[in-house]
Amino acid sequence: MVSASIVTYHTELTELQRCMECLLAVSDMDWVMIVDNGEESRISAFLASVFPREMENRRVRYTAEPNRGYGAGHNVALRTASAERSRYHLVINSDVFFPHNAVETLVAYMEQHADVGQVIPLVLYPDGRHQHAYRLLPTPSDVFVRRFLPRSWFPGKMARYTLSYTGYKFEMNPPFHMGCFMLFRIEALRSIAFGTTTENKEQYFDERFFMYSEDIDITRRIHRHWKTMFLPQVSITHAHRAASYHSLRMLCVHMRSMIRYFNKWGWWKDKERVEFNNRLRSEIKSLSPRD
Repeated sequence: MVSASIVTYHTELTELQRCMECLLAVSDMDWVMIVDNGEESRISAFLASVFPREMENRRVRYTAEPNRGYGAGHNVALRTASAERSRYHLVINSDVFFPHNAVETLVAYMEQHADVGQVIPLVLYPDGRHQHAYRLLPTPSDVFVRRFLPRSWFPGKMARYTLSYTGYKFEMNPPFHMGCFMLFRIEALRSIAFGTTTENKEQYFDERFFMYSEDIDITRRIHRHWKTMFLPQVSITHAHRAASYHSLRMLCVHMRSMIRYFNKWGWWKDKERVEFNNRLRSEIKSLSPRD
């Protein structure tokens, strides 16, 4: 019923093992695919050593791919999930861990809500602080302020963009989910796929985004036709490193992706962004936190 994928690139093995153990403890997890964008023999050797039985019965799968980006790596697994008729697929980062019943609870919610194409739970840092993993669709000024100015200068603007003013206490339908943990309904992914189906090269993530912004893009495309829900009743932990805040090279990668994103969807004129964001604001006004 459920499949999952992790894209690795020079990934720490202890981190990968912890995430894998969480995934394999999920009762409905059919298989987990490691897409190794670093093409490292140590990853395949590690999997064969730590998960030999799962590798033998193909509950753990490994494929080495040239590094064409984060979304392109996950597309390899998503094409397999679609071909093998998975019902749900989890895109997850290796630095995520979660309680054993987290995925089961999210899947049960999607089983009960046929109009939901994608869900994300409450995302926490290891110290328990909230991560802003669910947001409005960004404007260029949102990105500029968040990346290059002290956040204390525009606290109201950032609280609105990241939805932190809600306290993340109730379910809502945001058009942007961060890519660390994205549970998709395969039917929803098929509805937005593009590319060549005859050669089994359809894309779900837009591979023009090498890294960063692919999560905004895919969520808003699904949001056009399905609900993309945030569910606070389930929490996961993400040891978010925010590489682009510590590396000039990764900052450049991030900025290139954001430029591609705004070139695709619109810089200042983006009617769909206005529509989606205003609709969510109206929904939030009508909601009250649940005890």
